[in-house]
Amino acid sequence: MDRNVISKLLWVMIALAVPLAACGDDDPAGPSGQGATVALSVAVPAPAPVAAYRPDGALFAMVPVSDGVSTLEIETVEIVLREIELERMDSEDCDDHLEGEDDDCEEFETGPYLLDVPLDATGAAQAFSIPGVPAGSYDEIEFEIHTPEDDPGDDAFLIAHPEFDGISVRATGTFDDGQGGGPQPFVFVSNLSQEQEMELAPPLVVGDGTAANVTLQVDVSTWFFAEDGVTLIDPSTASTGQPNESVVEENIQNSLHVYEDDDRDGEDDSEEQDDLVS
Repeated sequence: MDRNVISKLLWVMIALAVPLAACGDDDPAGPSGQGATVALSVAVPAPAPVAAYRPDGALFAMVPVSDGVSTLEIETVEIVLREIELERMDSEDCDDHLEGEDDDCEEFETGPYLLDVPLDATGAAQAFSIPGVPAGSYDEIEFEIHTPEDDPGDDAFLIAHPEFDGISVRATGTFDDGQGGGPQPFVFVSNLSQEQEMELAPPLVVGDGTAANVTLQVDVSTWFFAEDGVTLIDPSTASTGQPNESVVEENIQNSLHVYEDDDRDGEDDSEEQDDLVS
């Protein structure tokens, strides 16, 4: 067998064998200590009736979205992430941690990691978790939307997901431009590579022996709108190198929101508490 193939297969075996861990193996509050178990889940906004369509596109992804002429249905969405980290309150960003020098950040996953956005379910679907997170308050989550390429750090991922070579975001579905041709299938791909720093407000407070969940909400129903926020874009005109590429890339970044969601119902716990109080 070719040595390069053997080497890449070994990378896959290692990647599958190593469990998710906190940033420091010698951290006394790491997996072997007390600490907390913090999960990262992913969700889409709660469903809404088609009749409740709003021009801002705030609809559940699987409900057909229409601008009055065109109609869009999104069937699958996948995003490649890496370097997913929680940051303590009053600390700087996690840049130093990438070099192994920052104790203020707790790492979920180095990655790359393929996030399959759950378009066919309500609530939040757990992506992965980290045990032994030191007790404290965390007010930011950082991660990178990543384009895998010919790099040793991406070898194992690309063997498992060769279709994502040079691709960080992939969506499929149908688009009907309303001109009589009917729904046409599309495959949207992007090579967006961008670090995301997102505030947790209120901060996530964890304690020894507890469990918590942070949900990343992805409102994919807003991705394919023009800058006016009303007119739908044909996804085939928004892939890498196409005229609407930059518009949709900005929409993707603006569609992300994080919050504490311990019951994994897809809703922000702080907003639910406010509703109970009021």
